[in-house]
Amino acid sequence: MRSHELARLNPEKVAEPLRPVLIDRLHLFGELEAAVRLFETTGVPDNLRGHWLDCIDHVVRSRRKDLLLRLLKLRHSSEGERQDFRFAARLLLADESDALRMIEAESLAALQDLDGDPAIELAYALLEGQWPALGILVSHGLVAHRPLFDAEILFDALLETRDKLNLPPDDPLQTVLDERFEESIEAHRDSEALKMAHDRREAKNRELSDAHSKLARMQTELESKERQAERPRAVAALPVPVQPATDMAPVNELRRRMASLKEELKQRHSERNQLRQELKAALETVEELRQKETLDTATEEAESIEEGLLDEPEPMGVQPVRVPEFSQKFRESLDELPSRTVRHSMVLIGRLAAGESGAFTGIKRLKTNRDIVRQRVGADYRLLFRLHSKTIELLALIPRRDLERKIRSLTTA
Repeated sequence: MRSHELARLNPEKVAEPLRPVLIDRLHLFGELEAAVRLFETTGVPDNLRGHWLDCIDHVVRSRRKDLLLRLLKLRHSSEGERQDFRFAARLLLADESDALRMIEAESLAALQDLDGDPAIELAYALLEGQWPALGILVSHGLVAHRPLFDAEILFDALLETRDKLNLPPDDPLQTVLDERFEESIEAHRDSEALKMAHDRREAKNRELSDAHSKLARMQTELESKERQAERPRAVAALPVPVQPATDMAPVNELRRRMASLKEELKQRHSERNQLRQELKAALETVEELRQKETLDTATEEAESIEEGLLDEPEPMGVQPVRVPEFSQKFRESLDELPSRTVRHSMVLIGRLAAGESGAFTGIKRLKTNRDIVRQRVGADYRLLFRLHSKTIELLALIPRRDLERKIRSLTTA
């Protein structure tokens, strides 16, 4: 269905399971009035509260204070709940006399926690609200030091705001963001995918630079022609015949070409932003691979250290039934471990006590004390115990990283 057809649907005739889908579609098509009417018809039950909050965000971005007030009437939000709303919503609700005070208070909170939410919320509230130019200036202070992903999203919002204000599409902060990307790229120069994404972005940057130079030349030429066109009017005392309208044709043609070039620049900026997204995705992929490689290396090193503490495996033969002995210290230590690990270890201890041969597969004795045996509990935990003729003495269930320290404490005790 088309957007205007969705907007005319009677919410009462829409099946309850489909209402969230309808709300999302109305948001997507910008039919905010219809979305608010739907909530006014159905109310705001708990299962729709998330969609109600989404609707508030869309209404705030559209600066529709009237719709925001209608939404808030539906749920009798307490003062405490309203304080949990995004700053942009609270700012839209405020009287003009209170707005500057709120901006100052949020700015102070942002300065006290530059890496927290207040700073970024302030920037978006200003960009999307009644102070977009101020929002651009605030955003300039954040793009330079926020995490690269957050900075990228904020910069895209900044460029959209520049477009709405009819400002030149190129922002001076672009250089700073490019330098941050270069720093991230430098650490991963060996990635072919990253190199290709970087080369495509560099080519687009060169295109943009050429287009800006061309626009500057056309601007200079246009100003020159406009001055020439105005000169006959300025010399009114001389009997110079009126220039025909066709004399303005070159000026008008130049204006048309400039307007076309500006549109082309916007399109190329959009393409460059898309290439930057591809570059960011390539960076994230490379970083994930690097982290996985680091983790694999660390795992291999830990495995090597652990094996150095243990004797070679030996055949255990047929094992008798033994009774597990849990010391008070062992039982208390279980409270600090994940319940899944504890359950796994209890099953393993039961199998060891029953003499099940499979439970003894992989066990090894410590080099420093062959009475103590180690068995794996999953990949990350180790069980240490002693085997007696009729009992199993449970010593410790510990993370693998603590194995070396625990062995030292057991062998020196």
